[in-house]
Amino acid sequence: MAAIALSATGEALAASNWQDTWKTKGHKQVTAAHHVSKGKHFLHFGIKGNGRHKYTAKAYRVVGGKGGSNDVLMQTVKDRDLNRSKMANWKKYPAGSYYIVFSYSVKGKKAFGGIQ
Repeated sequence: MAAIALSATGEALAASNWQDTWKTKGHKQVTAAHHVSKGKHFLHFGIKGNGRHKYTAKAYRVVGGKGGSNDVLMQTVKDRDLNRSKMANWKKYPAGSYYIVFSYSVKGKKAFGGIQ
């Protein structure tokens, strides 16, 4: 039997959510693209640290199949590296491929996040 995740309001979440971890490189990084089904989703992102440094993470929808300047910015989160996941508000996402671009100035920290 398949497990179904529910949101705080009780609605079923789409099965094609994704999350991952990355090691920071001290500059802007782009994650691999992953498929997300049509429905309500949100960007969540965090970096393990001590709160001294800020980051910005943005979720983009791939337009035209390969990614690039035509991609659509869907959501943005900004926070400090406090080892917690910052979550954007729920938003309707069309089906498609999505990736995260994040900027952080320190090398070697664990970043984590995805689209739920």
